Amino acid sequence: MSIQQYLIPHNIIREERRLPPLKWSKKLAKFASWWAHKRQADCALIHSNSDYGENLFWGSGKDWKPGDAVAAWAEEKDYYDHKKNACTKNKDCLHYTQMIWKDSLKIGCAKVVCRSGDTLIACNYDPHGVDVRPSSLTLGAQIIFYGIGRSDQLEDHTI
Repeated sequence: MSIQQYLIPHNIIREERRLPPLKWSKKLAKFASWWAHKRQADCALIHSNSDYGENLFWGSGKDWKPGDAVAAWAEEKDYYDHKKNACTKNKDCLHYTQMIWKDSLKIGCAKVVCRSGDTLIACNYDPHGVDVRPSSLTLGAQIIFYGIGRSDQLEDHTI
């Protein structure tokens, strides 16, 4: 896979929000490859729990491209409420918020074809972004910050 096949679709989404482009990191790509290969036997969407942001994609068959994974993650933007900085109730927007995390400036990705013949694509981001999860304790949303993240690091532009 070409590095540009990962960078271009990510950076198009970031450009829509006037965010700086992501730069390729060999270190992150090596980590993404290591993790994807760890999952190659079962193709399970299990996160590495590393200190990097991480998006995982699974597709049936071997013909999936990096742009397909990015497009799937970007579809979650419809479930992200920019004003509340929260996902719509019972919807996932965490892949999208990772892609638009303002301070995430480096990315590395990898693709493997699993033993099942299906595709797993992993992208890791540094620094990692925010995790926006519905809170079971309140009617609103709970924001869980990774590391030194702050809610003001998500741009507040409307699309």
